[in-house]
Amino acid sequence: MERSSPPEVRSLIRSVTSPAAGIVFPFAAIPADPGQVSWLATNPAVATVTGVAPFSGAAIVTGVGLGTAVIQGTYRGFTLSANITVFSTVAAIVVNLTTTTLTVGQTTQATAVLINRRGSIFTGLVITWQSSPAGVVSVSSSGVVTALAPGIARIEATAEGTTDSNVVTVIPP
Repeated sequence: MERSSPPEVRSLIRSVTSPAAGIVFPFAAIPADPGQVSWLATNPAVATVTGVAPFSGAAIVTGVGLGTAVIQGTYRGFTLSANITVFSTVAAIVVNLTTTTLTVGQTTQATAVLINRRGSIFTGLVITWQSSPAGVVSVSSSGVVTALAPGIARIEATAEGTTDSNVVTVIPP
């Protein structure tokens, strides 16, 4: 025989949005006695449940990694759950260079434009920079590119698993 929810549960799970990793959002739950709801995230590498908002019983779910998880709320022996997906807010990165041709010893600034899934430009994420092949240029953590030896190098920026690159040519002095 299937059990039905107790009548005092108005809504244990409501609709869920999919935040980026590291963003906190309120989740779910408004039974008659919110203090009696216990919460569980089935994949703590993706999402964690911490705290309960006073008076509402809403749990605080934090996206901590990319992937899927199930958030479960249990009230008086009845468990309801919802799947959530934590995804990257970065849909695209565009790497720009102040100049694409340098002589040995010169520098240029690389910048990365982050574009979200709605097509809007945004900031605030850590950008990881690297260059290849080694020895032609170096790139600092702030995107300053220094020409070391003649050749062609790729400057790459990565944020939340999304990558783009641009090419710089180094000529002799």
